[in-house]
Amino acid sequence: MAVFPLNQMIPENLTAIFISWIVLGIVAILIVILIGIFFYFFTMWYRWKDREKRSLELVTLLVAVPQDNEVKIDATESILASLGSLYKSPKF
Repeated sequence: MAVFPLNQMIPENLTAIFISWIVLGIVAILIVILIGIFFYFFTMWYRWKDREKRSLELVTLLVAVPQDNEVKIDATESILASLGSLYKSPKF
């Protein structure tokens, strides 16, 4: 059984190795954050790339109510909710 001296078991530049691992960890964290930011902006671009074209294809419904209307708005609200449910939900 060989006996090693204590000074050969502990590297002399232990602080340099420790600092290099810390720097490597910080760089890895920054890379993950940058990839996350890139993914977020790519998702936002992909979601809104045809925004103007789709908005020009939409139809606006104008509802004109007489000024002397005494009927509650609840009936109109249910009609508009029914019309809104006909719209297909966007796919993503």
